[in-house]
Amino acid sequence: MITNARALETTYVPQDLEHRDGQISQLATALEPLTQGVGGEHSLIFGPSGSGKTTLAKYVVRKLREESFGVRRAYWNCMSGSSKTEVLHGLAQDSGDRRDALDSSSDVRC
Repeated sequence: MITNARALETTYVPQDLEHRDGQISQLATALEPLTQGVGGEHSLIFGPSGSGKTTLAKYVVRKLREESFGVRRAYWNCMSGSSKTEVLHGLAQDSGDRRDALDSSSDVRC
């Protein structure tokens, strides 16, 4: 039974992810260099629709941001537009820094 209606919102990220320790650790390890200003490893999260891929990514990035204020994030759902221009524009808007999103345009993949 769902006791918190917020859990149904697309922007909701829980305070704790149960039974995901291995996945959290693997993704956090791949992204940890970002906390020192170094590029992290490319990571691919895959699985069926509704399995928690986006929630996992947002949860790990939130934890990394708590450890290091220099880590910024941006989110773009490629179902909303997957051309390079659409992705860059969406990432720039979400990150709040248009310049950085455009500088990393060669790294964009959907």
